[in-house]
Amino acid sequence: MPTRLNSLVKTSYEIAVEKGWHVDERSLAALTLLMQSEVAEALEEYRSNRRVTEVYSEGDDHKICGIPVEIADLVIRVADYCGRYGVDLEAWTKGAPPPIGDSIDFEEWLARINYALSQAWKDDPSQVGLWLGIAVNNAFAMSKAFGIDLWAVIDEKTTFNRTRPYRHGGKKI
Repeated sequence: MPTRLNSLVKTSYEIAVEKGWHVDERSLAALTLLMQSEVAEALEEYRSNRRVTEVYSEGDDHKICGIPVEIADLVIRVADYCGRYGVDLEAWTKGAPPPIGDSIDFEEWLARINYALSQAWKDDPSQVGLWLGIAVNNAFAMSKAFGIDLWAVIDEKTTFNRTRPYRHGGKKI
């Protein structure tokens, strides 16, 4: 029976394929930059004085936004990568060292996640899963520390992603 995280890997990859995001090959550098862009978007929400737990919608399509959504997007992007390249994210998250510290501020959590993503790109290719597992573990630990039900937000964002048009936004990567 697949675990919830492995189920997310499968679902995220299937949606990305359906929406055209795997038509062209993208480098690990591009993919990790996209993961890091979600961390940067969470930081921008924070800099705009959004509450860490705030979720809001905007636009005609009622796209959900906010720090929890950007962290969910990060996990979804990692899951998509793992689906594309056959990385067992569940195994790597279980094998990754636990996050350190219990009184970390929001900025440090984001920095730790970003660091792990950077290591996934630059480290030994056989360790990509480890670093992605560390990033995901930190995303869930941060969410727990700040009272975010990350699975609920992931589920909501996944549902929204299913409604998006093919290659929405006309983006290059």
